Amino acid sequence: MAGQYMGQEYDNLSQLYINELETKYHKYFIENRTASWSEWIHSRGTSFQCYLQYLNGLDEQAKIDNTIDTVRNILYAFNKPFQSYFFYWTLLIFILHKFNFKKPIMKLVTLHFIFRTTGDILFQIANLWNTYPITSQIKDKFGNITYGCDNGTDPFKFLITQQIGVTFGNLGEIVGDWYLLFRTRAVVKNQKALIPVYFTCGIFNLLKVVLAFIHWIKVGPTKLYYEDGSYRRHDMDIFYFYYWSIQFLIIITSILYDLSVYFVLRNNVFKEMKSEFGFVKKFKDISEFRIIICIFISILFLPLVLVSIGFKFYFYWKRNMDRLNFAFDEIRTTIINVQYIMIFIDQILLMRSKGDSSNNTTTSSTLNKNNYLNAFSSNNSGKFQYTSLNNNKNLGIYGNMNSNFNYSNNNNSSNNKSYYSSNGNTNSTIVNDDINNNNLNLNLYNNFGMLNSSKYKELTNYNNYNHNNYNHNNYNHGHYNSNSRDHHYNSVSREWGYR
Repeated sequence: MAGQYMGQEYDNLSQLYINELETKYHKYFIENRTASWSEWIHSRGTSFQCYLQYLNGLDEQAKIDNTIDTVRNILYAFNKPFQSYFFYWTLLIFILHKFNFKKPIMKLVTLHFIFRTTGDILFQIANLWNTYPITSQIKDKFGNITYGCDNGTDPFKFLITQQIGVTFGNLGEIVGDWYLLFRTRAVVKNQKALIPVYFTCGIFNLLKVVLAFIHWIKVGPTKLYYEDGSYRRHDMDIFYFYYWSIQFLIIITSILYDLSVYFVLRNNVFKEMKSEFGFVKKFKDISEFRIIICIFISILFLPLVLVSIGFKFYFYWKRNMDRLNFAFDEIRTTIINVQYIMIFIDQILLMRSKGDSSNNTTTSSTLNKNNYLNAFSSNNSGKFQYTSLNNNKNLGIYGNMNSNFNYSNNNNSSNNKSYYSSNGNTNSTIVNDDINNNNLNLNLYNNFGMLNSSKYKELTNYNNYNHNNYNHNNYNHGHYNSNSRDHHYNSVSREWGYR
């Protein structure tokens, strides 16, 4: 037998069941009255009659499907960290840095992942509150208003997504934004030169704080519905005008932030880098590439965001169309995520170039044997032989390297030779070269400031080489000047995981 409520019949609900529901749940529906924040959070809708109408439309299959959907959303919430766009990138950085969470870069990517994933989990778990029966206003062409039923936004769902979830997401973004600032600060000695970077980063982050803040003060669980239970569409439209305007400013400041970092690095680091190969050059190239890519993508999509905001204003105010959806969230997400993905790409490429440059630096310095061999007689037939390469020893800032270079000579000689470097420096001399048939262990890097550690000295045999006859000060190291800014970068880069 069909049940009734306020004169309306419900074919699939018995009167006993309706009475039971009214006794148990009617108090959780906010109908034609004001309610406190707590009441809105615990509410089930704005119309008990619409709730009965919803239940009346459920058949057995729909009820089972709702149960499956509940289980699915719970499982999806647990799976959200692994589904995150940044999970595998973050895991790769963990592996590359051997899970050393003392490194600042490890702390940064961990906090970035935790905050953003927490926001994603909250958005996923909020799907458990997808049903919220509300009263809807329906206007005909003459302006007459009638009331019907609709499915609205649960105030509790709004709390955990648009307020708490958005806050966590913005916190994660802010932490990720610090990467460029910290890395720039690590390589730039002149603190005054960093003022533009601090300023643009501060404005960039402040706008994200404002964006999260307006979700708490402009809207909220108590500001979603009118007293008659209908949705505050006009108020929410005005809110999203603020929202997209701030998003537009965030993209603008993101470009300014990247530009400030680029010019500070170019004026204070890149111009002073004399090395044309190895890790330093790759750092320069990769950094420029990363920043330019971020700027390019932001500028590319910026007009689309601006046009969408303009059209939304036009159709809303000029043509009274408030149901048009001009949101371009996927484009906004693309612009935002490119900056953070570049953090991981930057780290991977820098660590890769570190390994490559360790080998290239060794090879380019030692295999320039034509210059070195000029110090010996033309009868000397020699070649450099790599006898060992041990990557398990930490020998200094140029990476893990233990290479013994043996010069094999067929003749006994004791010569005073003038050594001419490739750039024509005639002040460099090598005198009293003691060469015998035994292997001669050469340390061509001893004056580079990177292999003077005790570990390296223990691993290197100098017994057959007369250091007193070698003039370190006159040896022309070319681009490898131990007092240059290149070595300043190498000394501080380890802090940020480049070493």
